Amino acid sequence: MNQAEQCIQGLTQQGVVSGYPDQTFRPDNVITRAEYAAMIDQAFPNTSLERNAINFQDVSAS
Repeated sequence: MNQAEQCIQGLTQQGVVSGYPDQTFRPDNVITRAEYAAMIDQAFPNTSLERNAINFQDVSAS
């Protein structure tokens, strides 16, 4: 088992990453902003920072 695999398994055990509904893990896939935010939320569950909203230029306001 290589170091990356150990790290990923640790994150899986902590519930930070979970793979896809078909039970696959796709490490080469691009992740969305929402997926990244979900991983950060899982990794740091007790952090409650309130910030001003960011207006992303590539996301519609609606």
